[in-house]
Amino acid sequence: MLILIASIAGCARTVAGDRHIAGAPGPISSELSFTQPQLDRMLLNDAHINTIMNATAMRTYRVYTGIPVQPGEVYSDAQCAVALFNTTVPAYSTSGYVAARGRKIAENLNSMAHDVDEAVVAFQSPSEAGKFVGTARAAWQRCGGRRVTYTGTDRVVQPWTVGMPRTVGEIIAINNETIDEWGCGHAIASKSNVVVDVDACGYNVADDATAIVRAVTTVSQ
Repeated sequence: MLILIASIAGCARTVAGDRHIAGAPGPISSELSFTQPQLDRMLLNDAHINTIMNATAMRTYRVYTGIPVQPGEVYSDAQCAVALFNTTVPAYSTSGYVAARGRKIAENLNSMAHDVDEAVVAFQSPSEAGKFVGTARAAWQRCGGRRVTYTGTDRVVQPWTVGMPRTVGEIIAINNETIDEWGCGHAIASKSNVVVDVDACGYNVADDATAIVRAVTTVSQ
């Protein structure tokens, strides 16, 4: 899930505060592979993210639970928010998710060259997680090639071009671009009852988000 900081070089979506949309009531089935306490351990650490992003100074600067709510944010096309960023309210507000954990990693926010938002979102069953990814795939296909805008809490309107989705094994990936060659790769996949939802942003990003999703699903085996 991403929100954008327009006051720094490039654009990156930031997660502010502790407000979030509530997950569905009730525990995750004990028969499932991943339970709520395991979600934190699924996320990649800073060293692993640095390796994937070909960086050396990225550090975790924010962690979050649930799907963060950004008061006042506006999408010119809310349906395309699903493709544009990870863990957005339009994507998850009616999804029935149970729990979520996320981490944002970047260099110094005043000189950001990379920005990663990795999240794992638990559903009550593997079928529900798979259904969410299938719904996301359809939305990404509908939005591919569109020009949209995102207005963050700073009220700055940011233009984005939504890329064309592609499938890499079990992973759905897309690359979205904004001004000044800053872009965000967005990738998503399900593993058991968990959806892995990642944005990897920077200059000249390629398949970094896909690599992070693949690593999370592999490390979690």
